[in-house]
Amino acid sequence: EARQAMVACGGVAALVATAQVKGLEGGKVNGRRDACLVLAALSCAPHSEAVAAAGGAEVLIEAVRRDGGCAAGDRGGVAQAAAAALEELVVCEAGKRAVLAGGVGPCVQLLQSSQEAVQRHALTILEHVAAGADGQAAVGEAGGVQSLVRLACSRNAAVVPAATSILCCLSERAGELPSLIASGAARPLVGWLGDAEVARQARAVAAVRRLSGAQHGGEMAVVEAGGVGPLVRLLRGGGAAQAEAMHAVHNLARCVKSRRAVAAAAEAVAACVDVLQSATDEATKEHAAAALACLSDTGSHQDIVAAGGIDGLVALLQGGSAQGQLQAVRAMSSLAEDTGLHAVLA
Repeated sequence: EARQAMVACGGVAALVATAQVKGLEGGKVNGRRDACLVLAALSCAPHSEAVAAAGGAEVLIEAVRRDGGCAAGDRGGVAQAAAAALEELVVCEAGKRAVLAGGVGPCVQLLQSSQEAVQRHALTILEHVAAGADGQAAVGEAGGVQSLVRLACSRNAAVVPAATSILCCLSERAGELPSLIASGAARPLVGWLGDAEVARQARAVAAVRRLSGAQHGGEMAVVEAGGVGPLVRLLRGGGAAQAEAMHAVHNLARCVKSRRAVAAAAEAVAACVDVLQSATDEATKEHAAAALACLSDTGSHQDIVAAGGIDGLVALLQGGSAQGQLQAVRAMSSLAEDTGLHAVLA
């Protein structure tokens, strides 16, 4: 096979050297361009590691940087081929190192391409590197958040999932949360809360929880994106999603600006009481009791009593964690401000 023969005889290194020589551009014969295109063709398995190890990834990254802004055509075609090749190389260790070292910025720039195929290649590359802390930092430093939010909010089903997935990854980095909030990331993340795919839903509710607890306007960003209703519905589901949703609802309930939106949501109080009574882990019960204390402060006393909240708070007070007991006392203290409930509390 021709490709195997080129790799076996050391052709990759020669192609890399040719692609790095200046002065070979122009005319019908363009040595740098042609060498780059051959490297791109060689980059798929099983030759990915050999191409990356020989410096091929750096050559392709430079091609993306140089030609990524060009429209479809000669140079635009080189950029697309290079991006497609980097999508293959980023899965191997040498290729990933190269992308992290100098390829994230050029890939972020490709998100603005008018060619959907180029955008998809860039998203796949960024999604791979954003799985780790170094990649998350690099995407943020390259200014990728706004472009990712734009794509995640688009109606293009070919790019929305990957863009939203990367936003979920970036939410793991505390320093990136203000940028995510300011750029409108809450909207696509909230959109995934009702996704039928459990894995997407789980990642989204964790991301929304992070945004809602970040301050910097994160609470109201979630509310304005329509997040309260989906979060309340997730409280009924159990499991990890329920725990993350309960934490997020608590974050919203403890903020004065967003608290009333939670109190006004149908079934919010009853769902929190249900979590308080049925959750198996102490942290989730603590968040439920704390949320109920905040909602009681808004005047939801009767709703809490009607949902059976008193029994749940008493049970937590008698056998919960120290933090759970503290939150139960706080909630009952708030309820006790309603003199009409003294007999029930007694």
